[in-house]
Amino acid sequence: MSGSVPGENRAAFAAGGRKGKLIPGVVCMAVPSRFQSETLRYFWDRYIGEDPERIAEYERAAADVDIARAIYDMRTQAGLTQR
Repeated sequence: MSGSVPGENRAAFAAGGRKGKLIPGVVCMAVPSRFQSETLRYFWDRYIGEDPERIAEYERAAADVDIARAIYDMRTQAGLTQR
């Protein structure tokens, strides 16, 4: 982008809303992302967003998955099956 203001971020995605429009004069600082793709970020923003209740539900579900995975791994290592 020629003639851009020094420090201006071309990917001012967050400042432009969901469509990712560039807004002249808006500077976005790099923020560490917890997502590996823009698609995951989109679904997080759409379904969880900044709602503390939904964030808590997500964290509980993630903890449940971790526990289930640990139980599965221990059962598999012990040679136990559910059959």
